Amino acid sequence: MGYRSHVAIAVAFRTREQMEEVLAVYRMHPKVQEHNVMDQWKINTDMIDGDPPYILFQGEDVKWYPNDEDVQAFEHINVVCNEFADERGFGFAFRLVRIGQEYSDIVVDDDYARSDDHDLSDFIVENLSPVSRINCDL
Repeated sequence: MGYRSHVAIAVAFRTREQMEEVLAVYRMHPKVQEHNVMDQWKINTDMIDGDPPYILFQGEDVKWYPNDEDVQAFEHINVVCNEFADERGFGFAFRLVRIGQEYSDIVVDDDYARSDDHDLSDFIVENLSPVSRINCDL
């Protein structure tokens, strides 16, 4: 069965157009195509109450090993976002949260393009964070 994790990745963008341009390039990556990861992203363009456009992946009870090609395909979105930030000045905020089987095995990885992207980063941090809970079925 192997070690299992709960994983979420969220990326917020400055505009819908920037998100669509980034996703167009991301979709072309061979690992993204081979593992059909685009089908597993939720793409939100509603921008309700001023929220930025964003994409979200959530996986529960998944094997998440950095050397696996499907994991690399999901995480490649951060590479593409950084390339667009460097080359075209696109704004974004990225957050990966992974909670492993062990209580102490929690990983949070944040990235954002520029200092003026703090509002995007704040949006992601406010809406995606690890939470510990007590389950009691008494």
